[in-house]
Amino acid sequence: MGTNMRFSLLEDDWGRILDEGLARHRMHAQRSAQLKGRKKPYQIDRYWNLDIDCVLLGIASIWDALRKKQIIYAFAGVDVFDPDVVRSGQLKGSGVVGGARKFIMPLSLPPNEAAQAAALDHWNRHKANTKHSKTRAAEPAVGHIVLAVAERNSEEENNTSVSITIFDSSTDTVPQGKIAFKAATLAVRSDWLGDRRSEFSTKSLPQWPKDKLPGVHRQPGFQQPMGSNSCGLFTILNAWAVMLEIPLSNNVRRRGRRTDRELLIIGQELVNLALAGCMDSRTIQAYLNVFGLSERQDAANREDDIKVQVDAVRMDNAKFLNELNVQEYRDAGIPGPSLSPEVEEAREDGNPLPEAHVRSVMIAGGAGTTREQALRALRGANGDVEDAAAIIQAEKQDRKPPSTVPENESPK
Repeated sequence: MGTNMRFSLLEDDWGRILDEGLARHRMHAQRSAQLKGRKKPYQIDRYWNLDIDCVLLGIASIWDALRKKQIIYAFAGVDVFDPDVVRSGQLKGSGVVGGARKFIMPLSLPPNEAAQAAALDHWNRHKANTKHSKTRAAEPAVGHIVLAVAERNSEEENNTSVSITIFDSSTDTVPQGKIAFKAATLAVRSDWLGDRRSEFSTKSLPQWPKDKLPGVHRQPGFQQPMGSNSCGLFTILNAWAVMLEIPLSNNVRRRGRRTDRELLIIGQELVNLALAGCMDSRTIQAYLNVFGLSERQDAANREDDIKVQVDAVRMDNAKFLNELNVQEYRDAGIPGPSLSPEVEEAREDGNPLPEAHVRSVMIAGGAGTTREQALRALRGANGDVEDAAAIIQAEKQDRKPPSTVPENESPK
């Protein structure tokens, strides 16, 4: 899990919060991994060249945590965001859920080959004389991923104008007009707005010099280390900041005192811990402040606190598809294939576990499973019924009595 590297992050309050948060979550992840029958969490094995599937799961770990607090952002799965299923402005199997005022849209695009070649050349020429020297060797990008956030300008039924903000950590990789067009097309042609169609706002916004689209603007912000191909990682981090309402810095160069190498490696670990269900919004906020990716905030000032504190939800492909399905049912106002939000809240350690989950584990655990065993396994599995049942079955397997057949005698 994560990296064995340990960096001293004690120079300031945010550094202390980050250091303590990482230590706490690493310990939680290690304990979770030692549980018998516990499935290994989904993890990313690098911070570069992440594909859209990895990015969606990373974002979903916080999106789902907020959803369980009834803070809803429109979101979708690979059927909407995978470029292989988006052709000529037509979407196959669109499944945007949430219907919220804001739509979180990670966009995957092919790279600008000339810009990517220049970035890789810069990386290779400079890494031997910098902190990058122990980081991976550069390699060509497989594409470029950016974050777009579409927002309805009004909730009024007759006003469906939309504004879109682009968060791009490498603005030279793909022409900005191409990103704007794809974002606008996705916002309008997906089922986010239901049966309605959007007219883009013409209000005054910072515009690109070319290929202007009314209502679409780029948020100035930090540019990833040249040649690092870490756009997927920064798309996840930017999405977390937007959803948690942590103001991102407008500076192209980050103010953080840490090295780029620390920025990338700890960023990868943050995502992996979140995917394992071992991360919280305060630690994320500390990371963004320590590395200067957010606006300067005061750790001791309550006004700079995140409005809603959440713990990341353990996430993998099966879990993500299930949660999208649950939200789709809720959007339609019909009972879904899951329990109520109040019951889902009770999955967190220390909260009373729902009776329906306890009964399910007792049944899945097999004959002789007691209520106490089910409760203990549910707590160990962080409320996941399938994992809890697997823990009980593994324990029963360990407790099987040894064979009574003598060593030199075969059973009949």
